[in-house]
Amino acid sequence: MTITESEEEVTEEILVTLISVSNITDNSAAVSANVQGNVILERGFVWGSSTGPTLENDNSVSLGNETGNFEKTITDLDFSSPYVIRAYAKTSVETIYSNEELIITPDICNGENVFVGENVWLETQAELEAFGANGYCKVEA
Repeated sequence: MTITESEEEVTEEILVTLISVSNITDNSAAVSANVQGNVILERGFVWGSSTGPTLENDNSVSLGNETGNFEKTITDLDFSSPYVIRAYAKTSVETIYSNEELIITPDICNGENVFVGENVWLETQAELEAFGANGYCKVEA
């Protein structure tokens, strides 16, 4: 059997590596990865609440079709929640996933600066601003 040049490119090994997950906040995380190989149709990140997130079943963001390093800040995460993140690259034949990393977004309120009291009634903008200036992260009865 004769293999054409285009078939060789499709069957070449694609290497996808998750480099880092950093700057984790209550609703976002910065991710970076690297893709090496030829004939990349799409690359990006995929994340979900359990191991092995996939493009078919979880959240994802596509970031072009180039090889090399790429990064993105993933947003709209829920606070105090676990996420499994990994990079991916698609070819005409398959989707290749990187190693994965588990993160847990922090609680927006770690027990500090909690207002404890009865109902809070704020009737004017000035009252709202004064209450807000305290920087409460939670109100408990």
